[in-house]
Amino acid sequence: MKSCWACRRRRLVCDGRVPHCEKCEKNGVECPGYDHKPLTWVGGVASRGQMRNRTFGETPPKSGPQMPRRLAPRTSPADAPSTMTQWGYLITVAPVPMPTDPILHGLKYEERYFVDYFSSRICPTLVLLDSTRNPYRAMLSLLGSSGAVLNAIMAVSICHFAHSTTGYPIFSSQNTTALLNPELLNHFITLKHNALRHLSQSIANLQDQRAEYPVLAAVILLVFLEAFESGANSWTIHLEGAKRIVEVGRRNDRSTPSTTLADLINELALFDALGSSLIRPGLLRSRLLTTDAIADSDLTTIGCPTELLYAIHTVASQRHTGAQPDIQLLHNTLTQIRHFDAQKWTDNVVGTSPEPSSICPRGMAQVCNVWKTAAEIYVSRIICQIMKIPAARNPLVDDLIAGIRWLETDDRLVKGLVWPAFIAGAESILPEHRELVLRILDRVWGITLIATARYAAMVLMNLWQKRDAMRELTGQSGLENWDWIDELCSLDHHWLFL
Repeated sequence: MKSCWACRRRRLVCDGRVPHCEKCEKNGVECPGYDHKPLTWVGGVASRGQMRNRTFGETPPKSGPQMPRRLAPRTSPADAPSTMTQWGYLITVAPVPMPTDPILHGLKYEERYFVDYFSSRICPTLVLLDSTRNPYRAMLSLLGSSGAVLNAIMAVSICHFAHSTTGYPIFSSQNTTALLNPELLNHFITLKHNALRHLSQSIANLQDQRAEYPVLAAVILLVFLEAFESGANSWTIHLEGAKRIVEVGRRNDRSTPSTTLADLINELALFDALGSSLIRPGLLRSRLLTTDAIADSDLTTIGCPTELLYAIHTVASQRHTGAQPDIQLLHNTLTQIRHFDAQKWTDNVVGTSPEPSSICPRGMAQVCNVWKTAAEIYVSRIICQIMKIPAARNPLVDDLIAGIRWLETDDRLVKGLVWPAFIAGAESILPEHRELVLRILDRVWGITLIATARYAAMVLMNLWQKRDAMRELTGQSGLENWDWIDELCSLDHHWLFL
């Protein structure tokens, strides 16, 4: 029995059905049939001889880490392309760009490959609405001038690719050497080390605002790299360093920062707000987000309204001051959240979007309501914790779960909901609610391949186990003083759930 050409290429046993085999139909692969071998365009890359893996006219690389010769994927997300290069790396839908683009001038083939991978595969997943103002794609302009940015971008790309080929976070216990190619892991570690080394050199030479942009870009990429790996621990070091750079820059330069620099500062403020909300007091110090940011943009990159992010940051900062919290400020912030007009916000976002046709107003309104409800639940929990009031089950949890369920089928809108989903899960006691939260986090992992979604689910299951054990031991009344934020802060790691 003949195998179709798709099954031959993928090394699968074909069932020989006509006109299309069942394996191709189930995997969504176009079955080319059995008789004539399909033509394959390789985009000018040699497949044999001394020029293998390179375009004609390109000199062989003299140094640098070598790419693995074969890395067959074990598992792949639904959106992963099936075509592979001679190295075994998945290629993007578009051909790898040649050095006609000034941004790519002077880069080796594998560097261009991973830069293109970052631009086409990763950048759209890091923001709710991809546009010309995507701050991560804007960082590509720094490739020729910042070794820290180049190495960090390549490290993020390799981490993302490793997740796509194994189905597990790169440093999880499940990602054994049988799944993860050792050469790929070594390449990743080398690039991360190089990014840190270049960043250290850049900080030592930091003199003016023009040099501030590439340094902050590299720091943001390293924070996101920590989120791609797990979202635990080291991100606080990068964030605190970036905050000090911004503070020094503000003292030395009174002028308004450029749009690109302002976008980076706002992104750092996003990390600062969500990161400080769930970690133990003292790990993060000064606040970065100010009311100036609200006037600049209504929408953060992950979909949280800026005004709500500011409210979350205001309350979280009260846990980190080391002084007596301002109870009146906490109550005023809770009132502001409750009075936040989701419909007005949605009209502003849709009306000012550069791509209005790509936005569903109803979907955006639902995203806003999810963040509003999650913020209100979080602030209420903090007030109960600070005032030592027993926290009964918040009835808004049902509304939050319903809002998340409404967004579940929209990949673009659900991918930024890790923090609200974590809040919903931490407050949930019903098995069906917990199941939905785990399903959402798994879906975010499948879309973005950012490991923080996987680890958020792991932390939630740990909290649920502790809470359920406490209920079995003491009964429902024993849970009056049980607080999931205290339990979260008592864990060994501190997490950034983006």
